[in-house]
Order: sequence, then C-alpha cells, then structure tokens
Amino acid sequence: MTMGALPVLVAGGGIGGLSTALALARRGIRVRVLEQAAAFGEIGAGIQLAPNASRVLDALGVLEDISADAWFPDYAVMIDARDGREITRIALGAAFVARYGYRYMVVHRQDLLAALLSACRREAAIALLTGKRVGVLRDFPDRVEVSCADGSVEAGAALIGADGVWSGVRAQVIGDGAPRVSGHVCYRGTLPMAEIPDRSYANAMALWVSEAMHLVQYPMRRGELMNNVAVIDSPKFRSGVAAFGDWGEVETLFATAMPRVRDMLGYMDRERNWILHDRDPPDRLFRAWQPGACHHRPPQRGVAENPRHAEGRRIDPQRRQRARRWFARGFRARCARSVRPLGQGDSPHRSQARLGGRSVQRAAPCMR
Repeated sequence: MTMGALPVLVAGGGIGGLSTALALARRGIRVRVLEQAAAFGEIGAGIQLAPNASRVLDALGVLEDISADAWFPDYAVMIDARDGREITRIALGAAFVARYGYRYMVVHRQDLLAALLSACRREAAIALLTGKRVGVLRDFPDRVEVSCADGSVEAGAALIGADGVWSGVRAQVIGDGAPRVSGHVCYRGTLPMAEIPDRSYANAMALWVSEAMHLVQYPMRRGELMNNVAVIDSPKFRSGVAAFGDWGEVETLFATAMPRVRDMLGYMDRERNWILHDRDPPDRLFRAWQPGACHHRPPQRGVAENPRHAEGRRIDPQRRQRARRWFARGFRARCARSVRPLGQGDSPHRSQARLGGRSVQRAAPCMR
C-alpha cells in the first residue's frame, strides 16, 4: 500500500473537522472523517464569526449558505453591567466591511455545522464515517493506522486530530494530560425574540461586564432567536472549593448588576452549566493537529478570546478606559487577520503533518 493511495484521516466531525476535510478536498486530497457519535451534530447555540472566519468560509464555498441563516449586527458594544453606561461601541457597517473585507455575523452552531456537512457530502473525495471512536494510533514510515472502538482499522497518509479540547489524538500524540479547569462557568439560554421584553440592543452584539462576570447577548437565526450567555469567574474555585459554579454563585456575582442585567438571568437554563477548560499550546507536534484539539481558547470578548484578562476588575474611570482599549484592540485584531493570506502574519493556527517520513507545514483555519 503506497502513501499516494491513502487518504488523510480526520478525527472528529465537528466544525473544525468538517472545515479541515473540506479544505483538503478542495485541494484534491481524499479524506476520511472519523466521528465517534452515531450522527453528526453540534452542541451549543450561538457562535460569532468575524471577517477572518468569513473569509475562510468563503474560500470553502459555504459562506452564502451560512449567511442565509445568519444575523448581521449593526454594532458591537461593551456595557458596564452595574449602571448601563457604554464603555465602547464599534460600528459594523459599511466602513467596517471596507476595512476588513467581510461582514461580522452571528450564527447558530447547528446551522454552521449543517452547511459544512452538506458541502462535505457533495464532495466525492470526502468519506463521512460515524460510530468511529478513535482508539490506538500506530505510526509507520509511510502511513498512520488508527484502531477504532468498533474493531475497524483505518489507514491514512496523515492523521489530523480535530476532536476537541478532550482530544484522544492529543493524549497519544503529545500526552500532556487532561485540560485544566479555568474556573469560568457558563450558563446559556436561547429564546424566541418575541419573548424578549427589552430589545434596546436587539440589533447589536452586546457584552455586559463587571467584576468576575459578564453576559453576552445577540440575535441569531435570521434574528428569530436571542442567544444569552452568562459567564462567571468563580471565587469558590479560586479559593479551592471543590464544588463551584452553582446558580447561587451566579446570583451572588450578579447582585451588583443593574436590574436589567439581573432580569436577563431569567433567560438562562439554570439546570445545566458548562465548566470551561483551557490548554497551553503544545511545544512539539506530531502527525497533525487542529486548533480545537491543541490551541483551545475559552470564550471572551464575545469572540472566543482567552478570558483571563479583564473579567475580575471593577470598572472605575481608569479601568473603564483600559477596558475600552482592550475590547477594541482584541476585537479589531481578530477581524484584521482576514486581510492577510492564510498562513501569514499573526495567525497562530498552523499544523505540522507527518507524511511518509517528511514534514509539511500547513495553515489550519480557526473559527470560534
């Protein structure tokens, strides 16, 4: 069996895995996607796509399909959760598009995955396999072999781990242990727009911030739904308490917020939370990796930036000014990546594949 006859294996059939498969197929490379679940599906609700992500989706040929179900906010705004004063506002209209090349949009994760999945199914070079939990990996000079939990063995010219923050591929390739708990806890709630009484920021991506907490709110799915996410930086976790992130801790941290923000907690599902985890970038690479499995980033600034910088600060006038600069700098930096060719400039998302004994550098797009 020669390497040229082998496909590339992609472990994980989520947003990252399907995007990777589609990008490879568009370059004439055969791909086999190994998804452990019985069906392809996405957990969660909203996701924001800055121009850098839209540019990648356009290159993959799926931007038009995704845009049909997306919502395009007029502006992004950071607001002091205690008194409702705007810290900063960034217009997302014509001047924004002229500078970055694409509009800023928000979509439902299921809609994004559905568009990518449909595009992959139209590609003859892509095989989509379910029920394929990746087990033992074996590396050979001319191929990699993957033993799956169903007893089958898959052989490929390369293996790309796109199986998330709990990556089984990473565990064998790098072996750096489980992801660490960040101390941030997330509660979510999605409601029909008709059930939202206060719509004064209904055309915006709104980020309400205060000490050790923030709340993100924006429409999605053509403006028919409102996505609401409350995140806390748990004091219980910081003090070493094993059980943390319960709803009582959320209410305590939001107690100093203005009534409108406290009312928005009523939109959240109190029965389920997400304890967020983080990872450091690996210092060595084997076979291949995809950002979700190796350069994981918990959400912040509403665009999946690292949350460690500014949640736990009281917003006095000086800190308000710093927060304004911080939000604008991070927001614009993320958008600015769209004006550079992939693999140039400040893009940290790069993979190294082991192909028949030789190393090849590839850019791996990140959409968070």
